[in-house]
This record gives sequence, structure tokens and C-alpha cells, in this order.
Amino acid sequence: MADVGALAGIALLMFLVGMSQSDRSLNPTTQSQDVPGVLLALVWIIPAALALSCYSHARMRMPITSVVQGLFFVTGTALAIGQTNMLLSLS
Repeated sequence: MADVGALAGIALLMFLVGMSQSDRSLNPTTQSQDVPGVLLALVWIIPAALALSCYSHARMRMPITSVVQGLFFVTGTALAIGQTNMLLSLS
């Protein structure tokens, strides 16, 4: 349940960060700017942590937990790809 809450919180955080970046893109007088590397790193930290969790559970020979962590990893990666695309399209 903690991982589900973490993914929901990260999805909400990604949505809020993307919406805060969209204010700059709506103003046509400002020039296009690059996406800060800190934002992209923040987006990709969660899938990396989920991959590490999946790997560590597999090494501890916990197959069911490893599969569930793998599903969370896939979901987190899909969210991170969507957030990256949104940030890059807004810049």
C-alpha cells in the first residue's frame, strides 16, 4: 500500500510541476527556455528507486513482491516518460 501511495503522490507532484511550467509557455513574449536538469532528475529518481527495490526483492528471493515491485516500476517509468514529454513540449 505504501508504494501505491507513493506513486499517487508522485503522479500528483508531476502534474503540479508540469502545470507550473505551463505558465511560462503560455506567454508568447518569453523566449523558449531549456528544462532545468533538476526537474528531469527529480522525475527520474522515482523509477530508479523502484527499479532498485525490484532488484533487491528479486535478490532476496521474494518472487511475488518482486513482481509487484516490477509492476510499480513499469507504472513509474510510464509516468516519468509522460512527465518528461510534457516538460520538453512546454519548454
